[in-house]
Amino acid sequence: MIYSADKAVEYSSMHDLFSKMEREQDKSAFFAQNGTALPFTPQQCTLDYIEKRSPAETHIGVSGSNCALVYLQSFDANWRAYVSQKKPANMLEIITSAPISEENHIMANGFANAWLIQKECKNSCNVALFYYPEFYYQLGLHVSLATLLSLIAYALWKSKGYPVSIPAARTKQAAGGCGKVAQTDKPPP
Repeated sequence: MIYSADKAVEYSSMHDLFSKMEREQDKSAFFAQNGTALPFTPQQCTLDYIEKRSPAETHIGVSGSNCALVYLQSFDANWRAYVSQKKPANMLEIITSAPISEENHIMANGFANAWLIQKECKNSCNVALFYYPEFYYQLGLHVSLATLLSLIAYALWKSKGYPVSIPAARTKQAAGGCGKVAQTDKPPP
């Protein structure tokens, strides 16, 4: 679940967090640990759409700025948020768009990811949440697939009996060390 928060409530301990959560009536708030530096007071943003492409990639249309985008997924510093004016079509477009700085990626509600969207999004933009280790997984998958296809193509090419260039003469050592070059009609084994 993803929501836009317009209020930050500070807490000092987990017990304090739970008691404040019980009392807090405003469901658009998020809870930040004491000492978390918030560069601005969050305002409400409108989430135009949420498109979950995979467990590691989600796109959100955001209208407004100076808001906190809370993603209720266990906090991990490997989650990245990228901002672009249009919805990226593929992973390469995501990781080449403008990232939200790591200072603006904070823990919310004691466990979740939150990004403070300030100047990255002027009026309306697309925010792509991406789990960065997925990039390495996808890269490895593509390299493995390319290697497998290359090996299959090579095996098919070899099985067709296409000639392979073999040197015409053998070296002195291969001819038994007698100084003569062995002449044979048979290809080497």
